Amino acid sequence: MREQRDLALAQYAATSCIEFLTLGSVAETTLRMAAKGPGSDLEHNLQIACAIEAQLDAIVTRDPRGFALSPVVVLTPAEPLAR
Repeated sequence: MREQRDLALAQYAATSCIEFLTLGSVAETTLRMAAKGPGSDLEHNLQIACAIEAQLDAIVTRDPRGFALSPVVVLTPAEPLAR
C-alpha cells in the first residue's frame, strides 16, 4: 500500500489488519519449507508455507500470478468478498 498511497496510510492499514486478523507465527520448519518452495520468490513461498502449515483454505493476494505454482487455492481480494 505504501507504494500506491503513503506511509501513514500503509501503517494505519497494517495496524487495522493486525487488530482484525488472527496472526500465525513463523517457525524454522516454515522457513525451511519456504526455502524449498515451488516458486522463485521467497516471500511468496513463505506465504504458501504458512498457509500449508496453518491448513488454510486459501491465500488472498493482489498478485495471483505470483502464486501460480501454489498448492493452496489463490484468490484475489474481490473473490472472498463476493462469496
